[in-house]
Amino acid sequence: MKRKGVVYTPEYWADWAVETYGIAEKWIKGGVILDPGCGEGSLTTAVIRRAFRMGYSPTPDDLTRLNCIDRDKEALSVFKEELPGITGMLFSEVSFSVSDYLLEPPGIRADVVFSNPPWISFGDMDNEDKEKYKPVFRSSGLTPNPKSLILGGSRIDLAALFVAVALNRDTSENGEGVFFLPSSLFRSEAAHSAFRQLKLPGGRSFALKEVWDMEGGVPFPGAGTAYCLAHYKADEIQKWPVSWFISEPGNAWKKMEADPAEDPESPLLPRPAGSPRIHPPRIHVPQGTVPRQGVNSQGATAVFHIREIGEVKDGRLPVVGKNGVQGFLPEELVFPLMSVSTFSENREIGDEPVPDKWVFMPYRQNGKVLNREELEAFPDALEWVERHQVELINRRGMMLKQVMKKGIYWSMIGIGPYSFAPWKLAWESYGRNRFVPRLFSAEDGVHWQGNQALHAYLPFYDKTAAKRAYEDFLSPDLEGYLKLLGGAGTKNWAQPGRIRRLLASESL
Repeated sequence: MKRKGVVYTPEYWADWAVETYGIAEKWIKGGVILDPGCGEGSLTTAVIRRAFRMGYSPTPDDLTRLNCIDRDKEALSVFKEELPGITGMLFSEVSFSVSDYLLEPPGIRADVVFSNPPWISFGDMDNEDKEKYKPVFRSSGLTPNPKSLILGGSRIDLAALFVAVALNRDTSENGEGVFFLPSSLFRSEAAHSAFRQLKLPGGRSFALKEVWDMEGGVPFPGAGTAYCLAHYKADEIQKWPVSWFISEPGNAWKKMEADPAEDPESPLLPRPAGSPRIHPPRIHVPQGTVPRQGVNSQGATAVFHIREIGEVKDGRLPVVGKNGVQGFLPEELVFPLMSVSTFSENREIGDEPVPDKWVFMPYRQNGKVLNREELEAFPDALEWVERHQVELINRRGMMLKQVMKKGIYWSMIGIGPYSFAPWKLAWESYGRNRFVPRLFSAEDGVHWQGNQALHAYLPFYDKTAAKRAYEDFLSPDLEGYLKLLGGAGTKNWAQPGRIRRLLASESL
């Protein structure tokens, strides 16, 4: 059974990478090859296969310069057993090491690090691995803020750590790295900003030379993310632009080039080779305005999301929860919830949306959760949360647990004064390839709410400012910019971090 984040390299891509960067030729001429996180050995096998196709018979000395490391003993065993059958020779001299590459230095200097490291974020790793790798992340320079692994930095990918460690610790002078990586390392926002600065501990430099965007080619089976091949050279100063190739039908590649959107930490924007550098569009907002995500129930949507409502009477609203439970809730604590229909492109600009989902929020309009005494003033709400007490108490999340310690187990996250701003400029931030913003007014007392990471919004307290930002949002340049970042159809489509970079704050 494969570990989390492990995506084995198809033979097609392994052979292509070996040929593209002459890895077998460098090995034959005496180069040391390192394959950390080798799994069942598709990359190293491709190097040997290429040598045979060139008419070269590897010597025992050649084989000692192939170094394969993986902590998965079973995967390495498969590799060792299959290698003779693949090559027609016994390769006992190949260096196989069952160890954790990030924690146990192999003690070599490789001329080429050739790797497909695990594609998993820190936040998705098992708790045991998190604790083991925290010190390595911190010493790598990828998480300069010690708290970042708890906050937004938890989204940084383990693959980034493999690249940083390999190029800093195990690459020879002027050596190179060839890595299959998630494209998000180059196209996402804050989580990988330190990775894109290309700075290593001790002052050693390395430069990104080329990126091969492989989404249009032969797929990686089981890969749930966009992916690419990246080529680095150690001990070089980074220069921009870099070559950026996009795969096209028929095994063709379209050559482009890419620069950071703004500073070196920002995402890379591909553009036609030789064309002017692309500048991100600007959205004008009052100072202090930042994008927010929707209400996050931390795994309790069955409790807080309402699928049906009835006719209100004396402030009591008949409801059916997402879990099918029927009951009553106070009308003033139930709010329309944005959904796919809310952002339908068939709606005319200015048409009032009709809710088909709602959310129960036991909060005051200053963004503070109701305490026990305040909740008792709403008997229906109190009865509802008490009916679901076990589900609510069993939720996870560090921020949530802090509130629960005070006995307020009906709390959520993503709620603040901004949730009740009189104007919201909202959009779908997850899994879309069209940008369809909507401007919501609470002048009638109805505060629309976003649904967790599916929606994001800018809160406004001034109608004129809201409408000006809305005009900026309607520009086709914004959608074009988001598509350049390669997030169409993914969870990174238009998350708050991507929009925040575009904000031009100004005084009213």
